[in-house]
Amino acid sequence: MKKYTLNIYHLAVAFSSIPLAFAGPLGRLALNYGATPLIISFWRMLFATILTGLFVVLSPPARRSVRRLNGWLLGKSLLAGCLMAGHFLAWYAALDKTTIFNVTVLGALQPFFAMAGGWLLYRSKVRAQAIPGIIVVVLGAVVMGLMSLNSGGQASFTGYLLAVLTTFLFSAYLLAGESIRKDIPAALYMLILYGGCTLFLLAAALLSGQSLMPADIRIIVICGVLTLSGTFLVHSVFNWSVHHVGALFITIVSLTEPVGATLVGWLFFQEAPKALALLGGLLILAGVYWFLNKQYSNIKTKQ
Repeated sequence: MKKYTLNIYHLAVAFSSIPLAFAGPLGRLALNYGATPLIISFWRMLFATILTGLFVVLSPPARRSVRRLNGWLLGKSLLAGCLMAGHFLAWYAALDKTTIFNVTVLGALQPFFAMAGGWLLYRSKVRAQAIPGIIVVVLGAVVMGLMSLNSGGQASFTGYLLAVLTTFLFSAYLLAGESIRKDIPAALYMLILYGGCTLFLLAAALLSGQSLMPADIRIIVICGVLTLSGTFLVHSVFNWSVHHVGALFITIVSLTEPVGATLVGWLFFQEAPKALALLGGLLILAGVYWFLNKQYSNIKTKQ
């Protein structure tokens, strides 16, 4: 007999939702200073790669783990880095097209992608009694989508599509990490993941002819803060725990982001959510609570 309960990895992911709330507002601030999605993504991930590399070099266990790396694991890790690069580019491009609230709440489609991908790749199952929670979450996203289409014109619709794309790429990179992390330690995986992401962003800049030099020094400072908060306190926690909790759990918990992000966006950017948006947000939170309560309740099963 065994019990399925929340553990330290689940709790770490839950606490990461606090710094996650500042990712959207900080990105919007950098955009307001003239940064492009490519500039924000590149500098944020470059800083993360350098700091993670220093940790691997200075940590004897992390250095020894390099021996476990092979071509197959390296290739899968670089693929995850490519998906992560696409996620960041779509995320910041969506922020440039619509409001922080819209971008974060439309992330409610993440568990839909994660659940389908988890079943296809790993035959992961969701308890039947937890599925209504996911349905309510998606319903909240539909409410938000209707608000975007009715109030923002073509620019808002473009932001809506980019927000959906970023949720797909986010789920895909987590699903890739769920498999890779069982074979290599977190620090080594994150070094390859962040380094690969940085290289793909650099290649995108070279192919598009965009400059990666920010026009305002404050953009570099914001990217540094995003590295410490959004990358290390959020994505690094995700990548450390994904093998233990699964991509679906992370996508569900990260949907609490709109609560904090909306509050920050309201205070600093005067983006007050409308009544329909608030209804969608409440539906999402209710769905998240239902899912966690039913999927991770203490029930006994036979061995």
